[in-house]
Amino acid sequence: MSEASMQQLMEQAKKMQDQMKQAQARIEQLRVIGEAGGGLVKITFNGLHQAIDVYVSPTLIGEEEEMIADLVKAAINSAVQKIEAAIKEEMGRVAKDMQLPEHFDSE
Repeated sequence: MSEASMQQLMEQAKKMQDQMKQAQARIEQLRVIGEAGGGLVKITFNGLHQAIDVYVSPTLIGEEEEMIADLVKAAINSAVQKIEAAIKEEMGRVAKDMQLPEHFDSE
């Protein structure tokens, strides 16, 4: 491999690394809201899969604990699904920008 080819390869690798860092920063800033019970319970997640806000409607106060727990679990699962979809979408954009093969980010 020539020195020029090696230099070009190193530049491409650096560009890819920078694009991945930018994508990771965008992912960390993502916010999604998972809901259950028609909005009676809402959980906000960030791109790191951390719950950053929980809302339980005052109308649920006094309801059975099991029902509230089920709604919270459903809202969490909804938020996790949404954040996974958002991350996959972001990584798909990065793969496209880097001209990687289609479905490169698939598991």
